[in-house]
Amino acid sequence: SHGRFPLYPARGHEAVFRFNLKQSGKVRVNVYSLLWEKVAIVTDGEREAGPLELRWDGRNQQGHVVVAGVYLVHFELPGQKSLIKRVLIKK
Repeated sequence: SHGRFPLYPARGHEAVFRFNLKQSGKVRVNVYSLLWEKVAIVTDGEREAGPLELRWDGRNQQGHVVVAGVYLVHFELPGQKSLIKRVLIKK
C-alpha cells in the first residue's frame, strides 16, 4: 500500500510510502506542486538497505497544511530509477 488517497491532513491523515531498498545509500523524497515548486522534504539522508517506511502528513516546510489539490512526491532511492507518486489533498 502506498498511502491513503485522498488525504485529509487537517484530520491527521498521512500518506505512507513503503519500499524495500535494494542497497544502502542516499534517499531523497520531496513533495512538489504540479509546477515543480518544492513544498516539503519528506526525507534526505543515508538509509540502510531493507524495508523503509516514509510518511508525509500533508504539511509544507513551514508546518502548515497545504492547499487542496494534487501533489507530486518524487523519490530518489539508491540503485533505483526515480519514481513519482501523486497525492490528492482534500479539505
